[in-house]
Amino acid sequence: MKYGNDNVVDAIYSGEKKGNPFLEAMPEMMSTQEVIRRLASFPVQPEDAKNLSDEQRNNLISSISDFFLPMPYMMYIYNKLHRAMLSSCMSQSAYQRVQKIDKLFNGKPVNHLTQPDSFAILGIPGIGKTSTLKKCLSLIPQVIRHHEYDSRPFECTQITYIYIECPADCSLKTLCYEILAAIDSCANTNFLSKHASSLSISALATHLKLVVANCNLSLIVIDEIQNAVDFADKNHRVKPLIKFLVELTNEVSSGICFVGTPAAELVFRQEEHLMRRTRGYRLNAMKNDGAFHSFLQELWKYQYLERPAKLTNTMRKIFYQYSGGVPSYIISLFQEAQSQAILSGEKMLTEASVLKAAKLLNLAVPEPCAEGMSISEFEVKDFRIGSYMEMDTPEDMRDAEDTENAESAVDEEKPQSANGTITATTTIQAENNSSTAAKGRPALDREVEDILQIYQDENRTAKMRKALVDKDLVTVILC
Repeated sequence: MKYGNDNVVDAIYSGEKKGNPFLEAMPEMMSTQEVIRRLASFPVQPEDAKNLSDEQRNNLISSISDFFLPMPYMMYIYNKLHRAMLSSCMSQSAYQRVQKIDKLFNGKPVNHLTQPDSFAILGIPGIGKTSTLKKCLSLIPQVIRHHEYDSRPFECTQITYIYIECPADCSLKTLCYEILAAIDSCANTNFLSKHASSLSISALATHLKLVVANCNLSLIVIDEIQNAVDFADKNHRVKPLIKFLVELTNEVSSGICFVGTPAAELVFRQEEHLMRRTRGYRLNAMKNDGAFHSFLQELWKYQYLERPAKLTNTMRKIFYQYSGGVPSYIISLFQEAQSQAILSGEKMLTEASVLKAAKLLNLAVPEPCAEGMSISEFEVKDFRIGSYMEMDTPEDMRDAEDTENAESAVDEEKPQSANGTITATTTIQAENNSSTAAKGRPALDREVEDILQIYQDENRTAKMRKALVDKDLVTVILC
């Protein structure tokens, strides 16, 4: 990567000189594995939980909010954001940008042969839109400073993106202030305080267009766009805001990413031009599938009670029933359940504590986006949930480590002979509930899909072996 993790960088030009320093200075798109590694965020792994006080446990439970598991749909968002910035840079050369600034300053119309990429990302509340967007944006340097291009002085600033929230009052003036403040914050300028406060709304709008053009701003991300709907129900002044946003995309070659809940569709339908610019992703919660199971399994590692509870099928069903597959709901339920267990004096997480937490939180699963797509349905080549864990370790090494750990965990539970060796065979009882195991062991009540579910969750031989023992679905016969 030509740029590191800095938010402000000096331009590094790559590729063939095409007379477009803004395009040539853009960072290259990261690989899937690099994005996964940099997006992942996790709390402290529990160690010596038996020796922790209740206060320490509660502090650690709070840290579970840091849990952020990369998922394939996040690659789509990162890809879309990056392409939108490139599209804005490609729409015009540096000379064309100077011409555009001159026309804006003199009140002349500005026309472009190509339009920048504008789109929308809508999803149900709690799905992780904002956190995913911010993390994906953080992978791209926000400010690129140019000093020299093609052996000639070229002093200017390029802003790749800004992030703002839609004003609650849908005021055009407030929106302009928000954009100017965001530019001042990242570029260390004073466009807002120097001129904006004394300008009329129309003059302020023109001033903003000049600033956006002068800063070579590629993408404006506007979150909470559904605020416009809430405001429109009480006041019909939402159209000036929409009209201005359309003009902004037309005149300054900056793309716009609208982010919000499904309610924002009502805003987009008011203007044909806006409808065309708000095609994009409509995201719904996880289905009760492998993605949900993997998410919960990774989260399950962060138990801070005296004894870790096993993740059973019943637990999975309870979590999905009360969370609806919404990531933030899953995390909140997991946190609250542990807190309730501590308050009740329980040593481990139980179904009762989870149900109590669900009742206290009173989680209401939101209505899905019409014609939306579940975040567990996205697919990315070579994307594997959990691949962030050993990014630099060959897969065969990780498999060997998993096998060793799983076998040792199983061996600890088995009686040993005098010489320390074990000889055993396993018998799986999965015929029906009337079957009996060897040695007269009574049959257990099981669901038909238990074995299949375990295989799906624990697809490696050693892991499956341990899982079968843990879930009491095998009989160990000593020889």
